[in-house]
Amino acid sequence: MSTGDIHVNNCRPGYVCYQSDWDISFSLSSSNHVSSERCTSDDKTLCIKLGNNDYCSDLNTTFTSENCSLNLTTSITVDYINPSDIFRPVPTELPAQIEPEFPINCRNLSIDYTCLDELNKPKKLTDLEPFTDYICTGQIKNNNVNTNKTTNVRFSFDCDPTIIIIKNRQTKSWDTTSQNCPDVPELKKLHYTCSCSNSNQKGPITGNKHLSGRTSHFIGLQPFTSYTCKVQPNPTKEVTVETEIGTAHLVSSLSDS
Repeated sequence: MSTGDIHVNNCRPGYVCYQSDWDISFSLSSSNHVSSERCTSDDKTLCIKLGNNDYCSDLNTTFTSENCSLNLTTSITVDYINPSDIFRPVPTELPAQIEPEFPINCRNLSIDYTCLDELNKPKKLTDLEPFTDYICTGQIKNNNVNTNKTTNVRFSFDCDPTIIIIKNRQTKSWDTTSQNCPDVPELKKLHYTCSCSNSNQKGPITGNKHLSGRTSHFIGLQPFTSYTCKVQPNPTKEVTVETEIGTAHLVSSLSDS
């Protein structure tokens, strides 16, 4: 058996595979100490799962038989990488960033992402908005040159909005903040639903809807009454308020009864 009897191929992404007319099933060992496995169940191709340190380096493989030993060095290039093995952390804050973790020896890799929203409209990472589902496809580049490999990331942002109730004697209003999306102007574009209720009424009184939030007006609240008022989209955020003294309308006549 000689080096010309063994052929290296990419039978499986993330593996280096060796094919030979010789029976090499019991003679293969590699420098990463990973056991070999067949590419398919019925062929003579044996594959070794590549580790993070194997990419962009040389892998030494030894083939042994009763009478000889053959060493083979294979250069593990970017072509061997399985994109699914690249760790891609899902962004949790806006503006969005996806910072993949490449194999430690591959110092010239990068990924350019293009995202599609729920209406299949293309978006840049810097233009993503909260409360939207996205799928982002990344083109893997080596030395800024496109490879034939891509990777996908799916995610959405809810931004975990927090409603802050602002109290004073004249009015009750609110503001919206988010720890994950502190500088996102779209938080001011949310639709809010406001309602107030107390234990003596059958159902809640709903206020008018506001696109930008801040305040909501109610008709039907009674003076000197405690109400529990909710501001959504955060339905768990509640505040108990008491209406102020009402202002009487103009009275044309009074009755003695």
